[in-house]
Amino acid sequence: MFKPFRKEILETLRCPECKNKVTLQSDQDTKPSRQYRCTSCTWISPDTATPDFTPSEGLKLPNFAKDPDLIRFNQHRQAVFDYSHQHPLVSLVEESGHKTIRSFRQKLATAQNKTSFVLDLGCGDGAHIPFMLPADIYLAADINMHILETLVNRYPEIPAIRADGYDLPFADNSFDAVINVYNLEHMIYCDLCLEEMARVAKKDGDIFISVPCEGGFAWSFGRYLSTAKNFSEADFDYLKATSLEHVNCIWQLEKAIKRHFRIEKATGFPLPYMPNSLSLIKTYHCKLAS
Repeated sequence: MFKPFRKEILETLRCPECKNKVTLQSDQDTKPSRQYRCTSCTWISPDTATPDFTPSEGLKLPNFAKDPDLIRFNQHRQAVFDYSHQHPLVSLVEESGHKTIRSFRQKLATAQNKTSFVLDLGCGDGAHIPFMLPADIYLAADINMHILETLVNRYPEIPAIRADGYDLPFADNSFDAVINVYNLEHMIYCDLCLEEMARVAKKDGDIFISVPCEGGFAWSFGRYLSTAKNFSEADFDYLKATSLEHVNCIWQLEKAIKRHFRIEKATGFPLPYMPNSLSLIKTYHCKLAS
């Protein structure tokens, strides 16, 4: 049986419809017996291992989101994740952003010695969680319920919530750190997501972002030699699907990050100061813009 969210998480939760506070109530006449209820409107959601805090109406997606190859790619997403985790060279690249953020956070923890309430936004299946701990309070959030269920099966001790990155169900100024790993390249409305990250971070909080260098020579060539080759016989066009899924290139992302945050440090992989066209991964430590 899963545990209810601890007090600190409950206090920061907000109704996805009206943004007012929510409470966790017990009702022996319903199943499950615990339910989240808004204190102002009629919104209600059952308390599960991955409670759903997404709004009833999300943003309209462009027509290419209905592309058959993209749909089939999303149906095979777990297979893509598994390949990335298991292939030694691909996993080395994947883990580089995780390791860089871990290094950033370790240096900050040593220097500041402060309580850490961390939001992992776009947490995926939990592959990078071992690199992000320890944290005093760690909350994982993602829009994909199936992937969240995979995460809680792997890490039942990690609290997880279904949330929309464009409309986060959290109070302003809630988190000491917001982590976003390999997520922004997928965000059609990237600036909205960055605005939400800035809103829920504390004024002196830290933002950690890691993205692939989509559009660069090294990333495109590496994809061709690895995942594209591995999924060449799948029932979808892998290169077409990823061109639709990765809607933002590294240069667009870097400009967007600078619109919302002050970049304290940026480092690339495999070498820290290589240009984006020759890097595979770029990782940023940011602060809120003054």
